[in-house]
Amino acid sequence: MSQPISVQDNQQLSSLPGHWGDSLKVLYPGRTDEERLYSLRDVVRDLSFGWPAYAWATLQKKTGKSPVYVAYLAQKSDTTVYAKGNRRGAAHADDIMYLKGAFDNKGDKYPQEKKVGELMQQYWVNFAKTGGNPNGNGLPNWPLFDEQKPTVMQFNNGASLIDVPNKERISLIDRFCQYIRDLRAGKATQ
Repeated sequence: MSQPISVQDNQQLSSLPGHWGDSLKVLYPGRTDEERLYSLRDVVRDLSFGWPAYAWATLQKKTGKSPVYVAYLAQKSDTTVYAKGNRRGAAHADDIMYLKGAFDNKGDKYPQEKKVGELMQQYWVNFAKTGGNPNGNGLPNWPLFDEQKPTVMQFNNGASLIDVPNKERISLIDRFCQYIRDLRAGKATQ
């Protein structure tokens, strides 16, 4: 996005029913051009990746037959698939570089990226070898996803277990999606 969201676009949030527009403006503020730019990127991230991944993990855990593990790549690097410039964290599809070993021979220049790549590769190989369990000797334990204590394995300067990132925003999106489903079924109230 080269243009930040405009004041007019921001005002359109007020046209959402009930408290939804005000809630979105609190979680995705836009007082300055830079804040609007980051909020726009954040809402796209959360609508396109964050909420769908969380919803899938939750539903798979409830109805699926396979174990659920959730990963979150947060390793920022000067080398990226496509999102150069003014950004925070990893870009969509950067995980491909780590899994393909793009940093394997570049440890001097990119030591943290090499470390993250090695960890991700080990977890993914274990996942494939075991038919669904990424854990292995020498790796931080990656527990199954649990909706009651939702955590993800974050890949950032290593691997560590963290609470689901952006959970408050994802919860708002989840409640809004439920509101839309209820509205379509004739059960919604403001």
